[in-house]
Amino acid sequence: MVHRAFAAALTELPALLPGFGYDAMGLLPLRESVAARYTAAGVPTTAEQILVTSGAQHALNIIIRALAGRQDRVLVEHPSYPNALDAIRAAGCRAIPVAFTTAQGASTKKADGGPALAWDMHALQAAMTQQRPRIAYVVPDFHNPTGQLMPDVQRRQLVRAAAEAGTVLVVDETLRALNLDGVETSPVAAFSHAVVTIGSLSKSHWAGLRTGWIRASEAMIQRFAAARTSLDLGGPLMEQLAAAHLVRALDEPLPARLSALRDNRTALLELLAGHLPDWETARPAGGLSVWCRLPAPVSTALTMIAPDFGIRLAAGPRFGIGGAFERYLRVPFTLPPDQLETAVLALRSAQDRLDAAPQLRRTLKNAPAQAIA
Repeated sequence: MVHRAFAAALTELPALLPGFGYDAMGLLPLRESVAARYTAAGVPTTAEQILVTSGAQHALNIIIRALAGRQDRVLVEHPSYPNALDAIRAAGCRAIPVAFTTAQGASTKKADGGPALAWDMHALQAAMTQQRPRIAYVVPDFHNPTGQLMPDVQRRQLVRAAAEAGTVLVVDETLRALNLDGVETSPVAAFSHAVVTIGSLSKSHWAGLRTGWIRASEAMIQRFAAARTSLDLGGPLMEQLAAAHLVRALDEPLPARLSALRDNRTALLELLAGHLPDWETARPAGGLSVWCRLPAPVSTALTMIAPDFGIRLAAGPRFGIGGAFERYLRVPFTLPPDQLETAVLALRSAQDRLDAAPQLRRTLKNAPAQAIA
C-alpha cells in the first residue's frame, strides 16, 4: 500500500515542480483528505483546520512552542509517552504528572480479572483547578504505554475540566486507528471545538513516512503555522503526496494489520503467562504493547541485561518522572508470534540472571535513554 502510494505520488510530483516546493500549512490535497476523515468521524473539519507536520513528535513540539513558555505547567498522565516528556523538558516547561488509579470494569480488568490502571478523573480535575496548566497532553486512545481506552463519559469530563481551568487540551490520537476489539468511542474533539488533536500515519501504516498533522480551530492553526517557521518551512512534498493517497484509502490496509496485531497480542499474553507467570499483565483493547507489572522494582536492571540475550526495551522509568515505574515494563507485540516467543524467552533468561545475582539490581541503575515509539 505504501509503495503504491509513493508510485502514484511520483507521477503527480511534476505538476508541483514550478512552485516553491514547501508550504508551512502542508499540501492542500493532504489537508483536505485529513479534514474529510475527521468530518466523517463526526468532527466537522475544513482544510484550514489542518496543519501537516513531519510526524506526531514534530506536531507536539510545534504546539508547545506556540502555547507554552519556560516554567509553564504542562499536565501529563503518569505514566506517559517518553518522547512527549522529553519535548516538555526540552522546552523548559514543568510537567505536572497525574497518576492513573485502579478500577474494576470490563474495559479496565486484567486478564486474570484483577484491577488494572484507569484514568483518575478526580485527580485530573483537581490538578487542572489547582495548577492551572497551560497545556494538558493526554493519550485517551489505547494509551501509550498502558493500552487503556478512555470512555466517552470521561472524555466529556476532561473537556469540561480543561475549559474551566483555561487549559488547552492536546489529544494524541496516533494509536486511535489500532482498535483491536472494535470498542466505539468519539474523538475528544467531538465534545469541544477548542481541543487540539495530533494525528499520524506512523502507527497505522509506516513510521518511515514521518507524516503527521494537527487539527484545531483556524485561529489556532494559524498560530501553530507561525511558530512552525522557527523549526522548519514545511515538509517534503513526495511524502505528503503519498500520504494523501493513504489517508483517502485509510481503511484498506487496516483489516489485515489489525488481524495480525490481534494474533500477536494473543501470542504475547500467552507467552508471558507461560514463561513469566509472576508478571501481571492487562489485555489492551488496542494499540501496540502490553504494560507489565514486574514482581520487583527491577525494570532498569532488566533492560540493561536484556541486550545480552538479544532484546532491547525501554525501562519503566522512561515513561515517568522522578524514577517512577521501576516495577513496570512495556512489551510491544509488533513482531510475529515466533519472534515474540524468542523475545519472551530472552526476557525469561534476563530475569533468571537477575534472580541468580540480586546484587545486579543495585549496580545496574541507569539504563540509556532510547528513542522509542
